[in-house]
Amino acid sequence: MTSTATTPPTTDAPEGGGKFLISVILDRTGSMAACRDATVTGFNEFLHQQQADPNGEAWLSLTLFDKPLDQNDIEQRFSAQPIAEIPDLGTSGNPYEPRGMTPLYDAIGATIRATEAIDGQYDRVLFVIQTDGEENASSEWSRQQIFDLITKKRADGWAFAFFGADQNAYTASAQIGVAAGSTMSYTSADSAPAFAAVSASTTSYRASMGATSDSFFGGSTPQDLRQPQPTGQTPSQTTGKTPDWRSKAKRPDKVGNWRK
Repeated sequence: MTSTATTPPTTDAPEGGGKFLISVILDRTGSMAACRDATVTGFNEFLHQQQADPNGEAWLSLTLFDKPLDQNDIEQRFSAQPIAEIPDLGTSGNPYEPRGMTPLYDAIGATIRATEAIDGQYDRVLFVIQTDGEENASSEWSRQQIFDLITKKRADGWAFAFFGADQNAYTASAQIGVAAGSTMSYTSADSAPAFAAVSASTTSYRASMGATSDSFFGGSTPQDLRQPQPTGQTPSQTTGKTPDWRSKAKRPDKVGNWRK
């Protein structure tokens, strides 16, 4: 895992604000190629909105993950950098080229461990996890280990949000310990609206000093941008069973490109 040097907070937070560390774990695997431009646009809108947010001060960590060959690439590109200094995604200073498989658990575990060394410098720590496919390539962390770690960190006051494209995000997030109210499903074609929803929820989180930790998307049930759900019901409650949300592991096509 590569990383830039950590820049700790050196000034007091504005009155009525706080010091926020926002850690984004972003899928860079091969299937993201189909929605690369929409992801870049969505992430950059999220970045610009959080750079302009007046609620306290924010620092951002960005981890990208994939497995192009035989070794996972967990790249912590920015580690607790002042958010105003983060360049746009898709530029020379912050490139984004999808490739490879999905070592999601390794990315989460490595980023949490790196954050543990500095979390005391911030009033609130928020993890935002984005992926468009199932875990299929981790070698250092298991699902149970990630579940236990996220559960412990939530008890310590950290917040975790999970938004997944073209999959059963509710099941995927529950399996790693993320609260239902902090989970969102969307289609890859709607990447920009999904990032807009994440940004709006991040602003609410900052304005409330973390009071929305377990209801990041505004309620106690998962949010679904793909289809409307009756108020107060989860998708499984409306059908009586877990729905088929096209949850498929990524696999190579005939020419070796990775896809769902």
